[in-house]
Amino acid sequence: NILYKNNREIKILDPGKFKIDFRQVDIARFLVTLRIIYWGSLGFFLKLVPSIDLENSFLNNYNLDSENYSALKFIIIKELLRHWVTAERVLSEKNWNIYFKIFMKNNYITPFYTEQLNRALNDFKESTFR
Repeated sequence: NILYKNNREIKILDPGKFKIDFRQVDIARFLVTLRIIYWGSLGFFLKLVPSIDLENSFLNNYNLDSENYSALKFIIIKELLRHWVTAERVLSEKNWNIYFKIFMKNNYITPFYTEQLNRALNDFKESTFR
């Protein structure tokens, strides 16, 4: 989360926990965040997603060898599962009508993450059999 001021100053509001990890983990976090960028907005309901070309352009600049590329694809699956669990936990903690929560889970959360995981699993399968 950042705040951009008129004088072109950027303030980091919540840098999160600092972690030292493999490069593939950072890339996977970024890519999954990019995939859910419209989460909670009208754009999400309209099925707007960033272009796959944007993701591919980002990845092309890393020149990952096939072993690291496969590891990245596997970590993306892990990140998607983590986000899915978090989304369902947050929904369960909302003080909303139970029928609305069921609707949101069945029509918003589950279809989105099912589609994303299917894509990620296919990408992983392709990356391991290059």
